[in-house]
Amino acid sequence: MRTKQLILLCVMASLVAATHHNLVSARSTRKSAPGSGRLAAAAFEIANEVFLNAEDVAYEHPLKPASRQVARIDGRLAARTDCSGFMSYVLNKAAPAPQYAAVMDLARREYREDQERKGRAPRDDRPFYPDAKEYADFFATLSTRTPSDGWIGVQSVWDLRRGDLIAWAKENWDGKGNSGHVAMVMEPPSRQLVEAIAVERNREGVSHEVRVKCVNIRVLDSSSVSHFGDEQLPPRVAPRQQQRDGVGTGYIRLVLDSAGVPIRYWEGYYWGEGQTDIKTPGRSSNIHFGRLVD
Repeated sequence: MRTKQLILLCVMASLVAATHHNLVSARSTRKSAPGSGRLAAAAFEIANEVFLNAEDVAYEHPLKPASRQVARIDGRLAARTDCSGFMSYVLNKAAPAPQYAAVMDLARREYREDQERKGRAPRDDRPFYPDAKEYADFFATLSTRTPSDGWIGVQSVWDLRRGDLIAWAKENWDGKGNSGHVAMVMEPPSRQLVEAIAVERNREGVSHEVRVKCVNIRVLDSSSVSHFGDEQLPPRVAPRQQQRDGVGTGYIRLVLDSAGVPIRYWEGYYWGEGQTDIKTPGRSSNIHFGRLVD
């Protein structure tokens, strides 16, 4: 009897081991975007160094190339730049070619096409750097399986890692004001969704409250919007900033559809530039993620 039990136990152990081996093999052969590597880590360190050491910080739209978006002035590190200016500075320093050059190529092409539609002659020195919409457009072209120009797309919000970039374009943007937003991921997002109350209008224009479930993502960026959660402002700016005005860290929120595709963005709760509360997430069909690859 004992011999039969031992044989049965051995057979069961073999089956468990085989099943485990098959699962491991399946996982190892599944194709996915490569994890964040040396370039992504270098880009994050550059961005974080600006956050930690900048003494002159403000959210502005300087008409300067990427290399001059952050600079030392009279010995003090100054970062007076917007979201895409800051990310362009970081990318141009960490991965000028082919990564940043590829985004600039798309930005120049879209700029020329826009000027031609308006019947204007394109200027050779424009754009100074890509805007947020152009980052989103560029990430939309990326394969999530095959790297191109030192980039690869990130298919799911749950695959985001430190150093990845998030970009979105405003829906039906008219060319005035900010075109969207671009930010750098600080850590993988929690899978626990945040339930928030948004204020929206129905077809009759009447405001009402709705509950939305969001993904919380901690980012490092330049913004005039006060982010959610434990927002951190640059520590070396004196006097200390009282609200977000440029480089900082905090949480943004994305709303996913039933297939896990991001369809709405919520940068924060207060827009400093426009002195306006942000009570609801915006809608966009152009929210995409990009990852630097070595």
